[in-house]
Amino acid sequence: MNELMEGLGKAESLTHASQSAHQTGFTPDQAKKLHAAEVIISPDANIAPGLAKTLAKRTEEGALVIYLTKLGAVEALPYRARNPFLSAGHAHKKKSKQLDPHFWLDPLRVANMLPALADKIATYWPEDKAGLKRNATRIALRLRAEVHPEIMNIIAEAKQRQSDSSKTVPVMTYHDAYQYFQKRYGLESGYITQRPEEYTGAKTMQELLKTANQTHVRCLFSETKNQHAQRIAELTKASIIIVNPERAYESNEVPPAPWARNGYDRMLMAVAKAYASCL
Repeated sequence: MNELMEGLGKAESLTHASQSAHQTGFTPDQAKKLHAAEVIISPDANIAPGLAKTLAKRTEEGALVIYLTKLGAVEALPYRARNPFLSAGHAHKKKSKQLDPHFWLDPLRVANMLPALADKIATYWPEDKAGLKRNATRIALRLRAEVHPEIMNIIAEAKQRQSDSSKTVPVMTYHDAYQYFQKRYGLESGYITQRPEEYTGAKTMQELLKTANQTHVRCLFSETKNQHAQRIAELTKASIIIVNPERAYESNEVPPAPWARNGYDRMLMAVAKAYASCL
């Protein structure tokens, strides 16, 4: 957002690095910023419990609230109906109609989205339409020409190095945040929970533990070393890799690269490097 608003205004992230976008408990200062913002951008209406009511109220008060999954250019997908780590018969019965908000893990979807987002913001600030379109075009071009090809190279090189012909599962994740990244770069991984704010039922956890007890997993991606991740990692002999696809990364958190110019680029690099290290 900072790049999209460059030269036009100030953009701020409401949450900080240690907060989950799914389980946001706002501090008084964050609540104050939320109620003062003129334009509010949220990945999806259902990303955090309780947020929908707050944003509906802000809309009534005259703020422009933009839900990114509602922008057609995003082509948002529903959450997956089946966990690849579990048996074919184990499917989600209620969640598949909800949209998966993690589209930002596909830089090409973000590139496609930017002009539509610029147009939407310009309905509130029409005087900035030309600047917004110019910034959106510039960012989208860089994502297509630099960021996406570099990630493709990282994954392609890792796949070429693959020499393990066993049935070891290369990667599984704590929560199902990686669907868009996997689809774009030809990957697959199972997960422990679909949405971290939701309770994992006893039946699902029982099947997860049973499968884990019979399966060797090379890496388990998790934002934190929570008890569910640690238990599955213990059974599968997986190494837990701490990676967070829901926040910007600082320059000291990933290797320097000319194409990774901001926190978003660096986050994508961190995810790509994590997958590459486990393939």
